[in-house]
Amino acid sequence: MIELEKDDFYVVKPLLQDKEGYLIPESIIEHNNPGWVFVDTQLNPQIALIWSCGIEGFYLVGRNINQYAEKLNHFIDYYLKKKLLSIGVTYVEISGISPIIDIELQNILGSRKLDSWEQSKYIYREKGINSFASNEHLYDIKDIIEMENSFKNIELLKKTILSYWDTIDIFINKADGLCIIIDNIIASWAITAWTAGDKHEPRIDTLEKYRQKGFGKICSSTIVNCYLEKGYTPYWECEKTNLASSRIAESIGFSKLFDYNCYGFNINN
Repeated sequence: MIELEKDDFYVVKPLLQDKEGYLIPESIIEHNNPGWVFVDTQLNPQIALIWSCGIEGFYLVGRNINQYAEKLNHFIDYYLKKKLLSIGVTYVEISGISPIIDIELQNILGSRKLDSWEQSKYIYREKGINSFASNEHLYDIKDIIEMENSFKNIELLKKTILSYWDTIDIFINKADGLCIIIDNIIASWAITAWTAGDKHEPRIDTLEKYRQKGFGKICSSTIVNCYLEKGYTPYWECEKTNLASSRIAESIGFSKLFDYNCYGFNINN
């Protein structure tokens, strides 16, 4: 397996054709979100392992994955382990694209002590949604960032943005975000976490003190309307067991595309 230079990520695009909804690997290949790409060969690759800095995890894509089992495990143990430990990552998440690859992935990683869970992917197909009323004013995050230290937890917001984007400037140029501010604290926010082509997917966060007040739903519905006004297709993803997130998505009109499996293991074991 070899690591591609960023300018060469495009060679992986054919492996993602007809794979609707997998926004994270697409966003990395399109240079929107930070990550790495590893392939079996630089010309006409048959498999690719795509690392997302935002989720600290991999997507495995390709054809006839099983025949690369030995090569992939050797690569994980003797190259990726060192690279991940150098950035402080000891727990690896990995998922396959399509049920066929999922079965092959289980076989490939079968010798490791695996955790597993399901993710749910949603798409928004409606023309618009109703914004949910609130006594709190919604602020554009780009304006908030320009105000610098006017808010008590501005650094937390910036840290959240930088977990998905290389720089604040790239976020400002390519993404959207809004928030609710209470008593000079950014209480709840929605930011674009992933984007590929005309597809955008947000991440919603609310400080624990301000949860169960409907702020997440307000931020979610507003950023989705923002996407629709710009002609974007909104997507949503969460763990299948995250019922609160699923309820918000479904309550504002998202439809489930599919569930898929993720696996995790400690690279030191």
